Amino acid sequence: PGALRASYNLSFDPDSSNVFYIGSWFDGLHKFNGSKYIGNYNKNNAPLTQPWAMLAEFSQFDKDGNLWIIMVNNTLTENAALACLPADKKIIDPAASSPSDWTLYDIGAKISYWNALLVCKHSPYVFVIHGKQVSPTRLTVFNRNTGESRVFSTFTDQDGGSFGSGVLNFLTAEEDNNGSVWIGTTSGPIVLNNLSNIMNNNYRCTRVKVPRNDGTNYADYLLEDEAINSIVVDGDNRKWLGTTSSGVYLVSETGTEILENHTTENSLLPANKVYDMAMNNATGELFVATELGVASYRSDVS
Repeated sequence: PGALRASYNLSFDPDSSNVFYIGSWFDGLHKFNGSKYIGNYNKNNAPLTQPWAMLAEFSQFDKDGNLWIIMVNNTLTENAALACLPADKKIIDPAASSPSDWTLYDIGAKISYWNALLVCKHSPYVFVIHGKQVSPTRLTVFNRNTGESRVFSTFTDQDGGSFGSGVLNFLTAEEDNNGSVWIGTTSGPIVLNNLSNIMNNNYRCTRVKVPRNDGTNYADYLLEDEAINSIVVDGDNRKWLGTTSSGVYLVSETGTEILENHTTENSLLPANKVYDMAMNNATGELFVATELGVASYRSDVS
């Protein structure tokens, strides 16, 4: 394909071990089979039409092998922000595909740039973070079974407090092994449990509290002063949290205990500013992308 211009995330086809996709800022979504380039989805064969680029910022598969993408400022329909390529259509060569192979979903608003996408495996929900580098961000929850959607700019927590303001950003989202969704924000993580109730007006998030263990009943919100740029869930349902200024934290399944903190001072981490992380689930090796390079860490869980 020549040079991949401004490439974005990789998504791996659950039905074909060697097939993966790479998004780009200008040239749509590229498909590979191992080292072989298959083709790409663009304005001619997919709903990727913009005035100046074919941005395929994020793609992800659901549990049934359907491929989802975020569409940015799409010109085909006013508010279409999500598109899905059904599993039976992805076997078609991209060169022979057409935009009609895709299903478009209206979630009530156009999407601007710098987003994040989570397609849940344990539930029918899709989470879209809008403009994670622009304050304030929004979080849209979409039910792919019913077509219902809801936009959050703030949450009410388990104690009835309001979490979110004009300066709070949602940065990343990850589903854990029990189906709960962890949201990384500029003020630590929040957890969304009981997703079947998330469309209800009285829905509440959970702000994780870490007990001080000083003989009192006091606790502190988990990493309240940290921006969480990336979340990885390991085989024991523990959470690895990549931060903006203090490296990588490993916390317990519920987040109520901080187990490890890897920084430039106590490890070979190149920098304490972490952009993204990914784990090899077969080996437990964690790959960490920082502002000064990539490092890997072999954890004790696969």
